[in-house]
Amino acid sequence: MIVDNPGTTKHSTTTKHSTTTKHPTALMVRTNRTRPATRAKFNKDVPPAPDRPVLYARKSSEADDQQAASHERQVRDLATIIAQDGFQIDEIASYQESKSAKDPGRPLFNEMMDRIEAGELNIIYTHEISRLCRNMIDGGRIIHALQKGKIRRVVTPYRMYLPEDNTIIIAIEACVSTEEIRNLIRRMESSVANKHAKGQFPGKAPIGYMNDLFGIKGDRSILPDPERFETVQRLWQKMLTGAYTAKQLYREAGAMGLTYRRYGKVGGGPVTYSAIHAMFCNPFYCGLYQWGSEIHQGSHVPMVTVAEFERVQKLIAKPSAPKAHLRRPAAEVVPYMGGLVACGTCGSSITAETHIKTNKAGEVRHFVYLRCTKKKGPCPERYLSLTEFEKQAAEFLETLTLPDAISDWVLRQLREENSAEQKAQHQILKQLQDSQQRNQGARKRMTDMLIAG
Repeated sequence: MIVDNPGTTKHSTTTKHSTTTKHPTALMVRTNRTRPATRAKFNKDVPPAPDRPVLYARKSSEADDQQAASHERQVRDLATIIAQDGFQIDEIASYQESKSAKDPGRPLFNEMMDRIEAGELNIIYTHEISRLCRNMIDGGRIIHALQKGKIRRVVTPYRMYLPEDNTIIIAIEACVSTEEIRNLIRRMESSVANKHAKGQFPGKAPIGYMNDLFGIKGDRSILPDPERFETVQRLWQKMLTGAYTAKQLYREAGAMGLTYRRYGKVGGGPVTYSAIHAMFCNPFYCGLYQWGSEIHQGSHVPMVTVAEFERVQKLIAKPSAPKAHLRRPAAEVVPYMGGLVACGTCGSSITAETHIKTNKAGEVRHFVYLRCTKKKGPCPERYLSLTEFEKQAAEFLETLTLPDAISDWVLRQLREENSAEQKAQHQILKQLQDSQQRNQGARKRMTDMLIAG
């Protein structure tokens, strides 16, 4: 059999080759018996497909301020290798993703693998194999593409993975990455449980507090922020008076110059209204803190008591007036102290009027005046400001004294109520701790079962 060209074949009867048959003829006969693709490689009449490289960089965190530096470092480390292979880094495909690889489902990675399986790409440049896969599903996809020749090579700054290499190496590295994540989760859960046992909030400190960055690792607590603690405490005290809304205290915070604490490049700006509203709903300020669905007793310095925190929750929960009712007359007449205060001249009840005025600077001012209702007839008494009335009332109350029996009874009742409230809080805390211990025991048993297989 003689091969004239790769496309045509002339048939002839052949006999067993003698020992004098030349090697080129035998090679041509063997080539004719192979597949067309293999015969083309032997004859070198079909050029191989060109290299189509792609760069893949990944970072687990999705924070914008940290993402750019990590991607830039990975690209910089790969630029030299890409240039040595004869490619221009600006001309090849590039995927830079910010997503954890512990679970499958990364959109950019899946898009890259789809293009590789379609034959559009065939060489991967990445910083290390763990940037490509940290779970067995994605690792299996990489291994399958290598075995099928869809990927010619995976290149890192430290080594190269080829189709003819033992794929167990990639599988082992993927398993090591998966086990590393599991160990990290276990260590993190243990660290968080240790924090809860010590009453230390395992997160970023809220406004008015700061994280202890210089303490012993694993025993860093939450400390009062020397620049913001007193300012935030004054806002709580004003809210407890019941005379302010969250929006008014947001303006007060801006006037006081309250800002976020700066951590590196993050923070330093003025506090927003949503942050002020969330601050008044956060139990952290009364000595407790919430982690998930559980409430824990904290060891940090509280700003208010639990009773004061509950009072603020009731004040915040009051429904606000609808917009249609926001327009009020110049003087709003409201009852004062439910009629407990009467006019000293005619005996009629006292009412309060609120006057709202806007000065030239655009500031809205509220003025409260007390007056006699004159329901029992004409009365010569004039208006009295609320400030002056409170001053007169304080002077009058200073002249009053309580009998010792009544004061002792009042103090005894307050002590009993305080003791009952403390017992109730300790009981709730004990129930939460027991629930946490049961949950930890259940997680430990499930972990032991998974490890045991």
